[in-house]
Amino acid sequence: MSKTIGDAFETGTLDYLRGQRMRLVARNVRCRGGEIDLVMRDERGALVFVEARASRRFADAAANIGFTASPSACESCAQRSTI
Repeated sequence: MSKTIGDAFETGTLDYLRGQRMRLVARNVRCRGGEIDLVMRDERGALVFVEARASRRFADAAANIGFTASPSACESCAQRSTI
């Protein structure tokens, strides 16, 4: 997938999370282990680390981040749209 498409999905994820009343702390944080796309803070003050992924299928996106529950178990899950 191209960097342009990845950047667009990351921006879409940021917009969605802002709509959920989270605020951006940092973006594209590099460390020894890799990169964290977004660091957000929720309304309670908890830090939320986000890896934005673009995929045509939920199962593929879930596998990319090590999500082990079956996709069918999350068909109605609100979190499905955030993965």
